[in-house]
Amino acid sequence: MPSANKTAIVKSAMRTFAVLEFFRETKRAASVTEIASALEMPQSSTSVLLSSLVELNYLEYDRKTRRFIPSYRVGLLGDWIRRSPFRDTKLTDLMEELWSATGGETILLGQQTGAAGM
Repeated sequence: MPSANKTAIVKSAMRTFAVLEFFRETKRAASVTEIASALEMPQSSTSVLLSSLVELNYLEYDRKTRRFIPSYRVGLLGDWIRRSPFRDTKLTDLMEELWSATGGETILLGQQTGAAGM
C-alpha cells in the first residue's frame, strides 16, 4: 500500500483504493486475512472497510467461502471516461467495432502534437 508521505492523504481513501488495486492485481476473490496481509493493514480495519464496501455495493461477499470480490459496479466507475474526450461518438463506435472484429485486441488512438515528429 502506498505511504501517505508529503501530501495529506485521507487514510480511508488510500486504503479503499489499495483494496481495489489488490483485486485488479490478483483477479480473484479473497478473504479479509489475505487482503489485510497483502496490504499490511490491521485485520480489524480491513474487515470494517470491506464491510462498508459491501454495504455500498462495491464489493460482494460470499458467506460460504467468506471471500470478497468486486461487484459489477466497480467496473462501471470509469465507463464514461472512454467517450468523454469526443463530442461525436462515431470514432469510439468505430474503435469498438474494430475491437469486436479483432476478437478483443487492444485498440489505441493517438494524436501527435507539436513538432516532435518532424
